[in-house]
Amino acid sequence: MMKEWENIGNSLGTPSGANPRLEGMRKILNLSYKNLPFHLRTCLMYLAKYPEDYFIQRDDVIKQWIAEGFVRSSPGQDLEDTGNSYFNELINRGLIKPEQKNYFPRVTGCRVHDMMLDLILSKCQEDNFITVDYNCEDYISMATQHGYNCNKVRRLSLQFKAAKSACRMLTEGREIPDHLAQVRSVSLFGKHASGLPLLLQFKYLRVLHIMWNDGSDRADLTSLSQLLHLRYLMFVGRSCKVELPSRICGLVNLETLEIECSSIVSVPLDIVSLPSLYHLMLQPKWPLNRLPIIKSLRTLDISPSMGMDIKALGELTNLRELKLYFAKKMMLTVGSLGTLWSSIGKLQNLRYLRIIGISGIADEDLLDSLWSFPRSLEIVILRDCGFPRVPRWINSLSNLTLLYMFVSETCTDEVGVLGELPSLISLKLYVYGQIKGTIMFGASGGSFPALEFLFLSCDGDASAQLGFKEGVLPKLERLQLMLYNCLLPPIGMEHLLSLQLIELEGKSKTYPWDAAECALRNAAQAHPNRPALKFHRV
Repeated sequence: MMKEWENIGNSLGTPSGANPRLEGMRKILNLSYKNLPFHLRTCLMYLAKYPEDYFIQRDDVIKQWIAEGFVRSSPGQDLEDTGNSYFNELINRGLIKPEQKNYFPRVTGCRVHDMMLDLILSKCQEDNFITVDYNCEDYISMATQHGYNCNKVRRLSLQFKAAKSACRMLTEGREIPDHLAQVRSVSLFGKHASGLPLLLQFKYLRVLHIMWNDGSDRADLTSLSQLLHLRYLMFVGRSCKVELPSRICGLVNLETLEIECSSIVSVPLDIVSLPSLYHLMLQPKWPLNRLPIIKSLRTLDISPSMGMDIKALGELTNLRELKLYFAKKMMLTVGSLGTLWSSIGKLQNLRYLRIIGISGIADEDLLDSLWSFPRSLEIVILRDCGFPRVPRWINSLSNLTLLYMFVSETCTDEVGVLGELPSLISLKLYVYGQIKGTIMFGASGGSFPALEFLFLSCDGDASAQLGFKEGVLPKLERLQLMLYNCLLPPIGMEHLLSLQLIELEGKSKTYPWDAAECALRNAAQAHPNRPALKFHRV
């Protein structure tokens, strides 16, 4: 089906009347839609709320499906796992186009092909499922038509494309008509009217999804406290300041609260008391003095302050994702590090861990004594954290698929520890200090049986310090190197039997580009796969 999508895209320039193949494809898509189980049909139609060619984040849309009540509980699975199975089923049926981040080992989102979008938009109109307006005129027409027909608008998606909509019907100060009074979902994309719609009057809202792009530097969300049915709130406005209500404890149904903006005026103190909250993300990283001890929490993305009781983190035993940002590379004491590691070790459901900006792990004996990471972890990102070397205990994480970490030095034996990880698909390793001898993959320890992507950054001279033994990295497809000095390609590249792409990025103004490019081109030509080459000059 993916190949079919590519062929269709190449044919879209031909008028449909002169291309019976496109008409045939439309009939096939319609038949595929009709053959879907009801729950998948509903989830697919929901994607009509997004603009054309929009990248739809997997986790975000699954949370919205759950908030809308589209995901049914299954024996032995929670709602998020079931929602993931719905998403995968839509991919497997070829109805959405999967995409993934640069180095992530799993599909992180999707796009909807134009023809499929046209189909589900028409189905939404037939079933009064989602109302999409592209400008103020559409909105006024929709309001008039629904008023005449006495149809209730269920879900509203506003995708204003003009430089800035002057539609005053959407701004505060007007009453909404009866046919909008029971709207369950509002999504805003593009450059909508100055200010927000009459959020306070949409009293039955379950989902509020705002991609703020109206040019103003402040967004007033203080009326949120009265949306008692709200289950999902996402606000993304990277250039504006957000004002939240002083109290939100009345939002007892809220499951997801995600704010991404330039600054937050203040965070409600009672945010720690929301009983149904599963996912909490505040960006920029607002320094919380009190950890939100909400037993239901599954995602926590915050910036701890110096006075926060990190020990309480271990009480959030339902956490699946933990993201901690320590401002300005916070120096933690040995005691604080031990408490942090011990607390993380109690989170036996944790799958995703990201820690940014801690220092103080300079002692190698301390590094090994701090081990307590849960074995459920699948993704570990330790960025700008001062590890002296690769910790030996990391090979106990048998479910790990992605590892991203910084170390001051490394050697063949330490790389061998990583090679024992049976599920590791993506590895990003930054060596900001010294390489001890040659890093020879496969010379010590495991062979990286599942690794497909390898990124290695070396601040020192790595011209002849990287190599690959025969039989190592049997699945490696992409090799990315970020080096300061490199005249020679890695040793033994011919042993990477699945290699498809080599990327080189130089990090020095005096980087010997011509010599490095020539050496890598020769190595690629000698490789049996003739891998593609990419060069990034910094």
